[in-house]
Amino acid sequence: MKNKPILLTAAIGALVVWVGLVAQSRSIKFDDHLNYQEGIAKQLQHDLTANQHILETRYSLQASYDPLIEELQQVQTVQSYLAKTPDFLGKQESKKLQSILEDSHQTLARKVELSEQFKAQNALLKNSLSYLPFLINEIKQGSTNNESDRQIYQSLTEIFDQIAIYALSSDDELVPALQLQLETIQASLRQGTVNNRTDVSNALAHAKIIIDNKPRVDQLTQELLTLPTTQHIQDLSTAYDLAYESTAKRSSLFQLAATFWFVSMLGGTGYLLLLMNQSRKVKQLTSNLFESIDDAFVSVNQQWNITYINAQAAQILGQSIDDLLGLSIWQTFPQELGFQVKHYYQQAIDQQSVVTFEAEYIRHSCWLEFRLYPREDGLSVFWQDISLRKKSEFQLALSLEATDEALQKAETERVKADQALQKAEAERLKAQ
Repeated sequence: MKNKPILLTAAIGALVVWVGLVAQSRSIKFDDHLNYQEGIAKQLQHDLTANQHILETRYSLQASYDPLIEELQQVQTVQSYLAKTPDFLGKQESKKLQSILEDSHQTLARKVELSEQFKAQNALLKNSLSYLPFLINEIKQGSTNNESDRQIYQSLTEIFDQIAIYALSSDDELVPALQLQLETIQASLRQGTVNNRTDVSNALAHAKIIIDNKPRVDQLTQELLTLPTTQHIQDLSTAYDLAYESTAKRSSLFQLAATFWFVSMLGGTGYLLLLMNQSRKVKQLTSNLFESIDDAFVSVNQQWNITYINAQAAQILGQSIDDLLGLSIWQTFPQELGFQVKHYYQQAIDQQSVVTFEAEYIRHSCWLEFRLYPREDGLSVFWQDISLRKKSEFQLALSLEATDEALQKAETERVKADQALQKAEAERLKAQ
């Protein structure tokens, strides 16, 4: 046959193009996608939990700094994992994610730095708050019955009560009165009318530490909680979802192109085989095409009768291929995959456009994504299992909800503590 080398070359070229299209259509590694999504969710959870620990340590709901340190270490570990974006993303998508990750890395470094300052300043503040009442008690036990000692003890007791309120509130109006009382006691020390000079001096020093350090601790707390680490993670999540969606669409286009290219190859082969009176082989090759794709596939005519179905689709429907051929999809498809979503099929036919939808297959306890491609003589129906993706989305939503509840609980406890302190101060003032 004179044209045999040309035909062979054309067939090899077409096959190479098809292999390239198939390789592009299968470039997405779904496990890598799920792992990266899970990493983003963990990053968000650890960051919000770290903020919760900051509030708890600031208002003495938590004595140890270890949980805060552990959460920040977890955030840094996950940050390092997220720095390596999935290979299946395009260059533009990866570049955008890297830009967000760079901003997130700088903000996280700042958060770690501020956390170290917060631990040091807050520890100093809490130490003075703990030691001051002990000193006041020592002053009481070592005081004599003279009027000066009694006044000093009474003044220090009042100062401690006001400092306790000041340390847990944002009322800066207490500072001038506190400083005036401290100066009065300091004047008594200089006059030499105080017996327990060492304890009184130490008590004054701790009171000044509290007054001086409390604004800095509040400032550090505010800076830590307002750092945009959470926003960066949410931006990363949004950007990654868009990047994955773009990549998935591109992969689907390659898959569709590969399918139609292969169909075209089969068509050309079929035409040649028809010329050679080999129609049986054409039918076999067509069958092999649709059996080779990963998705379930069903072809229906304009009367909604099944004209072709691959093994994947037949297995999901729980019947043999021979039993399904020629039947209406409204009879063979389960209600949730067929009649209940009939409007999607009708939309694809009426608008002559590709339609995509998701449906839960109750019998198999899974979620399926359908893609409907209209043809002149009917409709091509593809579907694939997306249960893992649905599970990942549900787990991310639960994680965000649990974190919000934890933050709300911490804020409620802080408000209750403020209210209790204010009530105690009111009762003390009323008693005086």
